[in-house]
Amino acid sequence: MIKILPVGFARFDPTKGRFTGFLFHVARCCVVDALRRRRRREGRHISIDGMGEPGGRGGLELLDGNDDPADLAERAGEMALIFRALDLLIEKHCFRPRTVSLFKAVTIEQRDPQKVAEEFETSVGNVYEAKRAVLARLRRMLQALDRGADLEEALTA
Repeated sequence: MIKILPVGFARFDPTKGRFTGFLFHVARCCVVDALRRRRRREGRHISIDGMGEPGGRGGLELLDGNDDPADLAERAGEMALIFRALDLLIEKHCFRPRTVSLFKAVTIEQRDPQKVAEEFETSVGNVYEAKRAVLARLRRMLQALDRGADLEEALTA
């Protein structure tokens, strides 16, 4: 977060949304950057599917070892919240598991939409539509949580 301070906050546009949404986006980008760095460094695919499962390390192993524990806990908490929200969207039948899987593949795992479409035997347009729909719903949920709603109330936002 420190690296974006000089110019990053200048990119915030209040007409496009709230500042907290902007910060969640910046935090998500930092986690994705850490994923990419780690993947390049180790030369292997790192799955984040274990996040939120009992005993699963998921995103925790994706963070740099030089980060202080407070940063690690904050990022892990943010990712856990996002994954819990995605699970809740499936449980409450807001989206099918396949739609959320398309979203995770393109947004969280940063995979090529064309390859994801081939893997799921669907069109690239469907991949982008799944990403758009789930991301819009997640944003509404996170904004409701910022306003003080609990997870169940945020689901209806």
